[in-house]
Amino acid sequence: SWADLIGEMTRYTFHAYDWDAIDGWNRPGDAARWHIDVVRSGRYEVEIGYGGRPGGEGSTYRISCGGSQLEGRVERTPAAGAVMT
Repeated sequence: SWADLIGEMTRYTFHAYDWDAIDGWNRPGDAARWHIDVVRSGRYEVEIGYGGRPGGEGSTYRISCGGSQLEGRVERTPAAGAVMT
């Protein structure tokens, strides 16, 4: 819910306390951006969780911070509610 959402159909959906979601991103350029203040230099680990409907596999994602970035491809999950991290 703290993300800046980019895209015509991209929206925040409240389902329950720990089941909130960002839905509707299905076009290149759709994005969610979080602004994080880093108060101490060092190495940090980033984890994302993604659960999607069948047929959504194959989409790509990019995580970037400063001049660094990591790109990957969404893998198929066992069920629509399953989460891959």
